[in-house]
Order: sequence, then structure tokens, then C-alpha cells
Amino acid sequence: MFRSVSLGKLSGIDIRVHPSLALAAIWVSYEFGFASNQGIAGVIFGLLLLTVILGCVVLHELGHSFMAREFGSGTKEITLYPLGGAAYIERMPSNPKWEAAVTIAGPLVNVAIAVCLLPLVVAFGLIAGYSSTEEFLMSSAEPTLMGLLVSIFIFNIANVLFNLIPAFPMDGGRLVRAGLTTILGRETATNVAVIFGYVIASAMFMVGIWLMQPTLPLIALFVMYLAYIEGKGVRIESMMRRIRVGQFALWDGGGIAPEVPLKLALAGGARDVAVVDGGRVVGMLWRRDVLKAVRAGAANYLVSDVMDRQIITAESNLTVHDVHIAMERANRWAMPVVEDSVYRGIFTSDRLMHVYKIVSDQTSGRKRLMQIWATIGARLRGEAGPA
Repeated sequence: MFRSVSLGKLSGIDIRVHPSLALAAIWVSYEFGFASNQGIAGVIFGLLLLTVILGCVVLHELGHSFMAREFGSGTKEITLYPLGGAAYIERMPSNPKWEAAVTIAGPLVNVAIAVCLLPLVVAFGLIAGYSSTEEFLMSSAEPTLMGLLVSIFIFNIANVLFNLIPAFPMDGGRLVRAGLTTILGRETATNVAVIFGYVIASAMFMVGIWLMQPTLPLIALFVMYLAYIEGKGVRIESMMRRIRVGQFALWDGGGIAPEVPLKLALAGGARDVAVVDGGRVVGMLWRRDVLKAVRAGAANYLVSDVMDRQIITAESNLTVHDVHIAMERANRWAMPVVEDSVYRGIFTSDRLMHVYKIVSDQTSGRKRLMQIWATIGARLRGEAGPA
């Protein structure tokens, strides 16, 4: 019901729209069409303005995405929401300088758009004979070409200023993290930026209540939620980097031999299993291939006839995070785990979700705030605080 809808792909990135944007369209239609007494012309102007603004948001997120590609991180999709957009970058670079470059690329796109619009806006303003800044800004509400240009110009400037607020989930929060990472470490720097996000969002919430502006509290709640998600995501990633995959590999009976009849591979149920010969991994038997071969009547086949001979294994001392990345890149949902080239078990996507749940539970709780302040104090004193 609440799944985003794809508009198509741009440079290999899926551009999606969340259904909640319909609420923004309704609000824009009301404000520009009925509340301002401009009728259908106002509705058309408002919807056109909304569409162009969303285009600017897409360009902002593409700025992040294209810069991330330069550092080896892909972007699966960009999703548009009523309060902005989100580029789902596979892995934000952990190097502070690289992260800063990816972060600043988005606002720079908005700066470039504003710079390109500035001559047109100034020219239209001179032709219209505006005598003050206030009169110039008021023109943004007019359903005219001038109003459209001024509105887009103001939006891009405001978007830069808003995104550079030094708190998560804004780009400014990522710049704060990049700057603090060398001093406090990535996880603690993230937590500091998250705390900034909570403080600024709380202030925004109270100001909205005081001014009786419902939009500000909604934005504040949205900021708090995204700040929480960002902080928890980095804590989970940090723990995943400390856990060795060998701890969670399933022995699975030591795999299956290549000379075993294929029909016996289903004895324990359809599953992905490593093909092992003399303790060495020689292939993978994927359940989809087994089921496909059985349905085709290959009753006399051996495991070796169907197994995948492209061997990709993971050393048992690798971290769960690194193995997860390797599985994504290889588009595999299971990977044999070896130790000195000897088979030790298999790590599957189900095991990954199991580890993720354990880590997610451990990263929750009120003790996290005390750990953050303890770490900050220890790092500033030059002591070895918790990571």
C-alpha cells in the first residue's frame, strides 16, 4: 500500500515516488488554487512548481549519487517524499574526505541551478520594475513565468541553507561527521551529529507549536526519525565490522560431494549447499538449479552436472560486513566459509538476517547515550574509549 512507484531509470538509477506525495499535490493545489483565490490557473501553477521542485530534488540526489560512483559506491534508487528526496547509496564512503566530497556534491548542484537562474531572475525583475526585495519575493506567489523562476530560485537557495544545517539527516550533519571522524571515530562522530539533529528538530518542533505552523512540527518529526535511523544504521555497521563470519557459519553436514546423485541433494529439503571434495570447495549447488533440473526429468544427474563451478568463498576471519558486501557484489545469497582453503561452513542470507537482528537488538537501549558521552570524553582526553 505504501510502496514507492517507479518512474523509470536515469543513468541506471531507479527514480521512485512515494505515494505520500499525493498529499503534497493536494496541499499545493489548495494553497495556490483556492486559498489564494487564483482558481484553476493557480492549481496548474502550483502543480507545475511542485514538479519542477521535485526535478531539482532529483538533481540534488544525483549529485550525491554520481560522486559516490567515483569512489566505488553505487546507488540503487532515489525516492521522492513530500519533504525531500533520498538517494539509497549502497555504501557511503568511510573515508572522511570521500564522504565530504559525496555530501557536498548535492548542495553544489542546487548552487549551480541558482547561479544559472540568477541572470534570468534579475532580468525579469528589472523588466517588471520591482523596487524592493520584498516586492521581488512576493512575485513568487504569482502564477506567471516570473513567479515560477523566482520560486525555483528561492527553493534552491533555501535547500542549500537547510541541507547545510549541522545535524543529521541533513548534508551538514554528514559534513560534521566527516570532520569529527578523525578525532572521535566514525561511530561516535555519527552519534554526535545525530544528537545535533535531535536538538535542532526539537527546537524546530517547539517553534512550530509556538507559531502555530503545523508544517514545522511535521518536518521536525521527520528529521528525528531519519536521524535515529542513520545513527542506528552506523552502529549496526560498526558492530558488523567487528563480528567474524566464522562465528555464524552453518556446518550443514560438511556440504555435499560432487559424485552424489542429484536426487539425494533434496533429502534434507531444497537448499543452497556447498559442493565439497576432500574438504575443498569445488562449487555451489543452488536450490533453484536443483529444482529446475528435477522438474526437467534429470533423475540420473549427479551433483557435478548441475553445480555452479564459479567458486567464491569467504575466509572465516573476514567480518560479516565484508562478506555481506562480497555477496551483494557477486549477487549471491550464500557463500561457503573456508579456513586455510578448508571448508568450515556456509553463510547464507538467512544467517545474515539473523546476525542483523541480534546486532539491531544490541544497539538499542538508553545506555547508548551514556556510551556516546563516555567515548567523546575519552577521545578528547586522548584515552582509548569504546569504539
